[in-house]
Amino acid sequence: MGPEDWTPARLGDCMEVLTGFPFASKSFSDGKNNVRLLRGDNIVQGGLRWDSAKCWPCNDLEAYASWQLAEGDVVVAMDRPWIEAGLKHARLQARDLPCLLVQRVARLRADESMDQGFLFALIASPAFTTHVLSVQTGTAVPHISARQIGDFKFLIPPLDEQRRIAGVLGALDDKIEHTHTLVGRLRQVADLRFRQLFLGSDERSRRSLSHVASLQRETVDPAEHPGELFEHFSIPAFDNGRWPALEVGAQILSGKTRLPRGDVILLSKLNPATPRVWWPRATARGEPVCSGEFVVLVPTEVPATFLYASLRNDSALYDEILSHATGTTGSRQRVKPSEVLSSSLLDAEANELDVYDSFARPVYDLEAALIAESQHLSAIRDALLPRLISGAVGVPDTYDPDDAIGTVAEAAVTAPP
Repeated sequence: MGPEDWTPARLGDCMEVLTGFPFASKSFSDGKNNVRLLRGDNIVQGGLRWDSAKCWPCNDLEAYASWQLAEGDVVVAMDRPWIEAGLKHARLQARDLPCLLVQRVARLRADESMDQGFLFALIASPAFTTHVLSVQTGTAVPHISARQIGDFKFLIPPLDEQRRIAGVLGALDDKIEHTHTLVGRLRQVADLRFRQLFLGSDERSRRSLSHVASLQRETVDPAEHPGELFEHFSIPAFDNGRWPALEVGAQILSGKTRLPRGDVILLSKLNPATPRVWWPRATARGEPVCSGEFVVLVPTEVPATFLYASLRNDSALYDEILSHATGTTGSRQRVKPSEVLSSSLLDAEANELDVYDSFARPVYDLEAALIAESQHLSAIRDALLPRLISGAVGVPDTYDPDDAIGTVAEAAVTAPP
């Protein structure tokens, strides 16, 4: 079968949309033993993030059974559904459960005419993003409705072909997910070693961060170099896999901080209650620059490994940084770079720093390599997806998903976009 056998369809006729419950914020909890609430803030491009998650008490969970999510459910943010990094959508994994659906988030479940994996591919497609951008309403807070989601029109293949398409894309997603899991475990290993070495005692003195790091202040206006390539380390890039966007200067509309080629650590001064600590690794694809919403710390008297792990694990240090934040609650909060430098870092002997650096640097280097591999796999998936769901590239009737990736990818090279 080919795309000539596919039939026109409306998304709302092939799946069920459920919008979330208006859980009262006054009853939100941060308790680890309670059930997480899936809000729009938790949804990023193709996945979920649970840092700073809000929870709901477990004692009345049965009353909200209708809003309990299941593995494989597809969710879409209805407020600000699209940001610079892309469409905010995800598919629930076993590790995300249990959780409850909050208002202004849509849950999508396919009916008997559609494969759930194919539904996720449709939502992840450029065509659906184009649809969202064409129908969203509102200026300060753009939003979409359940009806507008359902109004998306597309060509639907027979169910068995949907499953083959979803199988190829799912095999790639599984490889990407495995890589993400390895990255997470590597961070846990480095974090555990840091805590064992430096956080096991209250007797350690502290010193000002300014004694061991300086601020990178050199700026550049990429718009003055419209044809030059830049590796842009931005907050959306951090949230979307910690991988810089490759952009020409003409695409970057404001001044940026130029990143030196050596080790630096980025700390978000925007909404610091959501921790964003990044050890950027330039890939030589372009001039590395970062958003002005990051404080750029250059280690001078301690290894980058120690500074990076301190900002991620030393709660006393981060709480002090948070205490300097000004502005109203939410995304308007900022912390000044000078006040970050005035915060207190754990003191450590040179031999201790050497021990940790010798252990942690290979771990963090491997983490960076795995992130690069994940991005490579994601690029393959993103190139294949629109061709597969449009029928420009077909999947053989009899195939193994892992073996089919190479065959389908090769066909996609010569297929029209």
